[in-house]
Amino acid sequence: MATVLPRTAVPGAIAQVELDIQSASRKQRRLEADAAAVRLPVVLIDSLLGELEVLNLAEIVRVPVSLQPSLRWLREHCPVNCPELSVCVSPVQLMDLLFELQESLFALKGGEFRRRLQLADEARFGGRDF
Repeated sequence: MATVLPRTAVPGAIAQVELDIQSASRKQRRLEADAAAVRLPVVLIDSLLGELEVLNLAEIVRVPVSLQPSLRWLREHCPVNCPELSVCVSPVQLMDLLFELQESLFALKGGEFRRRLQLADEARFGGRDF
């Protein structure tokens, strides 16, 4: 025998479901916007890291000035706190900064799930890198 719900419970339940759907939709749009804002900076960083690796292998001691526009673009368009990127350093130093920036972008892109994984790794390994 089916249970009959009071008439007031049905509209309230439907309204709650509608609110839950709207909330989930907003959260999904926010995640998609974060991912889109991260995509181009990550591609640029990957390209710069490739160039810097070539310079490092060629034993070039300073980053060429020709990379300055790309570094400026990153500072101006990065959706996370961007370190001071400059051509007045060695390729290895700039690579380190770009890796840190990329990690911040991946953390934004991965959201809460990625942060939970990082915390679990830190707890398991005591902050040691493997």
